[in-house]
Amino acid sequence: MKRPIRTGAPAKFAAYNFFVLIALGLGATYILDRYIRNAVLLNLSLAVGAVLIVLYLVQFTIVKSASAELTRENRDLRKSTDEVVASYEKLKAHYVGTLIFLDRTIDARDEVSDAHSDRLKSIAHKMAGRLALSPDAHRRIAYGSQLHDIGKIGVPERILQKPGDLDPAEATEMRRHSRLGAEIIRSVPFLADIADVIEHHHERFDGAGYPDNLAGDDIPIESRILSVVDAFDTMTHDRPYRPALSPEIAVDKLVEGRGSQFDPGVVDLFLLYLAEEQGINLPPEESGGALAA
Repeated sequence: MKRPIRTGAPAKFAAYNFFVLIALGLGATYILDRYIRNAVLLNLSLAVGAVLIVLYLVQFTIVKSASAELTRENRDLRKSTDEVVASYEKLKAHYVGTLIFLDRTIDARDEVSDAHSDRLKSIAHKMAGRLALSPDAHRRIAYGSQLHDIGKIGVPERILQKPGDLDPAEATEMRRHSRLGAEIIRSVPFLADIADVIEHHHERFDGAGYPDNLAGDDIPIESRILSVVDAFDTMTHDRPYRPALSPEIAVDKLVEGRGSQFDPGVVDLFLLYLAEEQGINLPPEESGGALAA
């Protein structure tokens, strides 16, 4: 008996193989696609990295070049700045020198030794040290004492050299010099802050001075120091209207004006200075009073 032919199995096997081939094809396609994608991404990443490296190198080169240029410009700027500062300092020195020359010329017109302002500057500076004033106050008093009478350029010579007492009109004219001096100095930018020292060095501690009748601590401390030192130096040197007084008599007059014309604290320190640095013998009551203060 013949076996019947099984036609369905080969067909099923062929179909199975077909599906396997399709699956393998799809898998290979997927793997190939993934490989291609990864390769593209890798190449893209490498390309981006390369671009970034190039951009960094370009940026680094630009920044380095700019930094070098900036360094050169800063060096040139510092050099130019130093030159400007040096020129400005020279200008200041010439300007101050001109003013000091003018002030000494005024001293000569006033028949005062041309060392008057120099003595005031030296002594006032030492007084500022005894009072522990700031460096700025030292500078103000140095310039202020050197230029305190510059306003006398506007006072007629007949008044400056008058051998007797001034009449009221002449006294008023003389008193203008402190205000005029302040106006002259105020016009110089780097000296403007010492104008008030010059303007108020003839104020009195009790408020009866000029030009503004300031009193007590309202008077700049530099002006109060200058007032005492100027009075003593003027009293102990010849003037057109009187011969020089002895240091002892000048000390007596300072003590008389203590608290009225002069700041009492400044007077006391000045008396100590006279005793310690100039060897002037003070009367016991004056020495004791100064030391007690």
